[in-house]
Amino acid sequence: MVSEIWTYKRFLQTIAKNLNVKPPYKEVKKWQLQIAWRLDWLSHKLRGKRRKLTKQLVQSLLSKSYHSNNKIKSALNIEFKPIEQSITEVSQVFLKEVC
Repeated sequence: MVSEIWTYKRFLQTIAKNLNVKPPYKEVKKWQLQIAWRLDWLSHKLRGKRRKLTKQLVQSLLSKSYHSNNKIKSALNIEFKPIEQSITEVSQVFLKEVC
């Protein structure tokens, strides 16, 4: 559960900013994802390599779904930490470990 509703784009841009790397700049089209998961499947069958992009993952990337955390917040009487704060904290730890 998280405190806010974010798009993948905003999520990835925030992570990139906190890791001091360039954010993704090109949006992949639906037809490109459709081809990509099929090529990934073929590569898996021919080379035995682990799948990276499945049909279900592509469907998830292309769909919009919204979930409410109101029930759990009222049942447990808790507040969630803002996503940006969590990303910042985790990024700082990651950068310390890697650098």
